[in-house]
Amino acid sequence: MENKILFLGDKESPLLEWLLSIGEFVIQTSEKITPKFVHSNSVNFIVSYGYRHIIKKDVLEIFPNRAINLHISYLPFNRGGILTSGVL
Repeated sequence: MENKILFLGDKESPLLEWLLSIGEFVIQTSEKITPKFVHSNSVNFIVSYGYRHIIKKDVLEIFPNRAINLHISYLPFNRGGILTSGVL
């Protein structure tokens, strides 16, 4: 069985480039995902880096111990992006 990684983040990410360079099968999106999207793409691991959406509980329940979120700043400082409206 081939592992499929769902990479949530920018298509220009150096992390995505690295995953591909070591031979991983990766599907990338920066769009909001749903359980239907996950099942239709048969992914079995999530890596989130710079993803601008909250991953809902119904999606995370599909991936017990198989999802990782990498955050580039200290938490709780800089806990999310700020849009011009001030609302995420």
